[in-house]
Amino acid sequence: MKKLLLVLVLFATTTIYAQSYNQGFRDGWLNVNNGIGAPSVPVPKIGRTTYKDGFADGAAAGAKAGNSGSNRSNMKADDWAKVYGAGNYSDQSNKIGNSVNNAINENRQRRQSSNNNSSRINYAYYNSGRDKHDFKDYEGAIKDYNIFINQYPNFPAAFYDRGLSYIMLGNMDKGCSEIKIAVDMGDSIAKEFYESAGCSEFTNSKRSSSEVDYTYYNRALEKFNGNKYTAGIKDISIYINQYPNDSDGWNLRGVLKHSTKDYDGAVKDYDKAIKLEPKNFELYSSRGQSKYFLKTFNESFSDFNISLKLNPENGKAWCYKGFINEIKKDYKGALIDYTKAIEFNYLTPYGPRGDIKAKLKDMDGACADWNEALSKGNEAYQEKIDENCSGMTKEKAIAKLKELKELLELEVITQKDYDKEKAILTPIILGKN
Repeated sequence: MKKLLLVLVLFATTTIYAQSYNQGFRDGWLNVNNGIGAPSVPVPKIGRTTYKDGFADGAAAGAKAGNSGSNRSNMKADDWAKVYGAGNYSDQSNKIGNSVNNAINENRQRRQSSNNNSSRINYAYYNSGRDKHDFKDYEGAIKDYNIFINQYPNFPAAFYDRGLSYIMLGNMDKGCSEIKIAVDMGDSIAKEFYESAGCSEFTNSKRSSSEVDYTYYNRALEKFNGNKYTAGIKDISIYINQYPNDSDGWNLRGVLKHSTKDYDGAVKDYDKAIKLEPKNFELYSSRGQSKYFLKTFNESFSDFNISLKLNPENGKAWCYKGFINEIKKDYKGALIDYTKAIEFNYLTPYGPRGDIKAKLKDMDGACADWNEALSKGNEAYQEKIDENCSGMTKEKAIAKLKELKELLELEVITQKDYDKEKAILTPIILGKN
């Protein structure tokens, strides 16, 4: 499934060139070891002299090494050549594998710096993706990065890291495309990797000249990132006329139209994209958002429900369902929705959830949420706290926490529920709000 901020590059297949046994051995070894490290010295058997013989023997030897186990381990010599090109990629593959390892360490330092400097970003899924990558769960890492990018589409490091995970799965073209997005967003580390690991050479040497021309798509994307929405619509419309069956084109134009407040036009473009890609949860979520601004709340609600069936962890859908339920005065439903949105780190709507709790006469809970919203920089809730929360004293917060502890021991609430409420009440107890 393609993403909005996708710079797609097509690659032509290459053919097997006449190569030595040693070259094949090296490629086969790298194939099963994620492109990491140096293969052992081959000891060919009598009669085994071809590239394919070497590839098979190298794969067998590499399977005994510590880095084996990636999805690339199922490749045959012909498949390797189609993706990477026989002979001329083994040195490059090794360099990429080592670059990925270096990038992991660099990114760990950068992530810590980013966490310190961007306190309003919830890094839960980003950090989880990095951890899964470290444990070689690359598919799991990509899934977490997808959720994080859906929440924070202008965070270049996430595209960079997602690209690394794709590369470690053997999908070089997709990985380089993801890293190129980060490069285009101004990420210097991504640029260094893109050039040093050979993504630029790989892209330029294998680009298809006859299939798809992404010039207008990329121009529209650049204009979207530069807030030049009307100009972007003109470019993406040219792309759509050229490639009407690419859902990404319709999706991007829908986003651009939504950004110009042409919500009706956005919905029509999302309709087209969904017909082409009916299992894309993000498309339903985006269409639901445009319908929300059109105030067609029932249709919007339906789209968010479809999105959640496809991805129950879509925090955006939960949050907008909360908005709609609040409008419908279904406060209990809104409370559930906002809590889910907080769980999946979309906008962390503590303020709106506090409003709902106040309407449900849970003033202690409301004040706790408003204080949490205030601690995250939403100063609009200071007035509500001043007017309504004089009773939320340190003593009352302690009593509330004790009550929650009793409920936990009785198994009325879960440990997770308790920990969340404790995190909200603790600043009040410590006098930090």
